[in-house]
Amino acid sequence: MANGSTILKLSLLLAMIMATQAYVRVCYYTNWSQYRNGLGKYSLRSHYQKGLCTHLMFSFGKVVKSGNEYTIDQYEWNDKSNLYKEMQDLKKDDPGLKTLLAIGGWTHASKGFSPMVSSKQNRAAFIKNSMKFIQDYGFDGLDLDWEFPGEGGDRGSSPIDRQRFTYLCQEMAAVYHDNGLLVTAAVKAAESSVRHSYEVAKVAQALDFINLMTYDLYGHWSSTLGHHTNTDRNARPHNLHLTVETWLKNGANPKKLVLGLGSYGRAFSLKNKCQYHPGHPGGKARAGRMTGEGGFLAYYEICQMKFDNHVCTKDSKVHAPYGNAGDQWVGYDDQESIVYKIENVMKKHNLLGYMFWALDLDDFTGKFCGQGKYPLMNAAKDAAEGRRKSYSCMTKDSCDGVRPPPPPEPTMPTNPPVVVTGKCKGKAPWGAQYDVWCNQGENCQLACNERNDCKQGRPCSVCICPNDPEPPKTTTTTTTMSTTTTTTTTPKTITTTPKTKTTTTKGPKMNCKPKLELFIKIKWFCNAYCYRCDKNIGSRTTKFFNSYCTCE
Repeated sequence: MANGSTILKLSLLLAMIMATQAYVRVCYYTNWSQYRNGLGKYSLRSHYQKGLCTHLMFSFGKVVKSGNEYTIDQYEWNDKSNLYKEMQDLKKDDPGLKTLLAIGGWTHASKGFSPMVSSKQNRAAFIKNSMKFIQDYGFDGLDLDWEFPGEGGDRGSSPIDRQRFTYLCQEMAAVYHDNGLLVTAAVKAAESSVRHSYEVAKVAQALDFINLMTYDLYGHWSSTLGHHTNTDRNARPHNLHLTVETWLKNGANPKKLVLGLGSYGRAFSLKNKCQYHPGHPGGKARAGRMTGEGGFLAYYEICQMKFDNHVCTKDSKVHAPYGNAGDQWVGYDDQESIVYKIENVMKKHNLLGYMFWALDLDDFTGKFCGQGKYPLMNAAKDAAEGRRKSYSCMTKDSCDGVRPPPPPEPTMPTNPPVVVTGKCKGKAPWGAQYDVWCNQGENCQLACNERNDCKQGRPCSVCICPNDPEPPKTTTTTTTMSTTTTTTTTPKTITTTPKTKTTTTKGPKMNCKPKLELFIKIKWFCNAYCYRCDKNIGSRTTKFFNSYCTCE
């Protein structure tokens, strides 16, 4: 019979086992890593380490149209013939490993997604076809990496896609779960994306889990230095704490959220080698020797840098290292900062686990950093499972007496500049951000045809073609005793008595209101943009108008 001491030890051991099983370890694998130079070339068969991940995401597949229906297909020529099988073969030695196909990505943007979710019929066909695809190739589920629903600009999605993305998640989960399959999503980290892209509570309830892309908060698209995984709680407009808390406050269950970690850094070229703190001037850095992308360095490339100035996690306000070698600056994560994020973000908020972008960007050969194979991913696993280790780092400053004091916290844009091509444009003021979207014929058939040529004289509530008339402007006159609204088709000056106040509003009538939650703060939207608040308007425009506004 076991004594009390033995029972206590067994109880503690069981508690430790349960704790280690509680966290998921999600790892994204990129199929283009097979093309990298030298020791940067990655192969799942040759380099994957058993037990490193609980879920492997194959990046990426794409949404395509086949006949009258939407489905998914491979991106690279050898995905079906080789790479899918390499991933599934890993299960032979690791039976508990789950594999999912991630569809979408930054380059894919909204192409395929927007028209696919536009109707219940399209969504149903896509769900059926995609399920057959992943079952045929041995995947355990699908990861939706739509970048980003409801976001205009160069992302090419309309506001209504926010709600339609919710429908896709709900409908797909119902079918996939009945067939024993997983449905997950990767979502943008910025706080504003909750308003524009995601109905948080509904999406979180439907999906098995959500991968928060809590990286790329800053990058070379800004003119000033910024750390892309900033964990300074007071930093604005973005930091990891704020992102996670925004999702939680909007109704996400913490056990549905997975913290995103980066095994790479965002790099800049310095204007002044001794101005190397976040907020100082910077531009796009040179490409890495093996990754070949400007402003982006894998961890194994960063380990080869000989820093002139370097700030360690323990000395860094952003709780992550950064530094420069000559005029090349990089903000990145090392073992120490990864552990900080696990302990102070993931565990503090009681999240489901963590994910890495990407498996092939860590020092997977162990030949560059002197920290063994997969140093970042193993540090995260150790920290998640309660094994606290110490890591070495040295802060270095070669500019004493030369460097000016660090500037105040910057406010930096987080999206690359938008390049617009085509003949159509979004109507100002609200639709101005949808210039690119307006030039995708499948998104706005009212304004543009499939060749992106404008259909002159065809009205559209978001887009406008060259030579089309702008929306009529309105002048509203308000007296102290009563309110009178007068609509004119051309601007004119109204002369009033001293007791009369003249104002100009953005709409002809003040009896319309937003229907969708994301327009609540844009009080003038329905009256300024849906200027046809009229029951007798043509049916197609009425339907478009009714998607956004309602008349009282």
